[in-house]
Amino acid sequence: MKPPISSPEPSPQAIADHLLTAIANFESLPPIYALMVNGLQQGLGVERVLLVQYSTLPHQIGRIVDQATAPSIPLLKELDAEADASWFPLLPQLPDQGLWAIGDREQETLQPIQREFCQALGLKSVLHLPIRLERRQWGCVSVQQLTTARPWTTTDLQFVYRLGQLLCLGLTHAEMTIRSYNQTASVQTILAQSHYQKDCLLYTSPSPRD
Repeated sequence: MKPPISSPEPSPQAIADHLLTAIANFESLPPIYALMVNGLQQGLGVERVLLVQYSTLPHQIGRIVDQATAPSIPLLKELDAEADASWFPLLPQLPDQGLWAIGDREQETLQPIQREFCQALGLKSVLHLPIRLERRQWGCVSVQQLTTARPWTTTDLQFVYRLGQLLCLGLTHAEMTIRSYNQTASVQTILAQSHYQKDCLLYTSPSPRD
């Protein structure tokens, strides 16, 4: 009996195409989040990928909207500002002016906040991509190695940046879709109220006298 043939890992281009198709056929954001983190984890062969959305509310930091891990790496629990996690409040303080990487040779040149973040999570290497929408900070993608340091290649950086761009496209598309739906619902409500008021006027108008 022949052993089963293992399916090849999807190429970065195939992963990007799959994510773009999901965005074009948008129904909800969770499937897009899942494709994003799983695509990065599988495409790069890394140990953990986090997708975090920052909160716009005071006294709250945000939440993990999705994550993907290698089989030997445990999932991180849902966290917020009140959770006992020393690393989570550090996220919004990390450099947010584009993709940055910590590989196997940058440990001595880290900013204090980067060093504290890596120590809190026990990271050996990380790729960090801030996600910005219309000049506001939406959240971040954090690609992480915990057991061994990894030298990131230009291809790795381009892949993370490409999927980050697609995520921004998906988020913008979702916001436009929701805004259009709300506007349509508002117009329908106004029209319904207008018809109701018209019916009331017709019902209460006195009959003409002979």
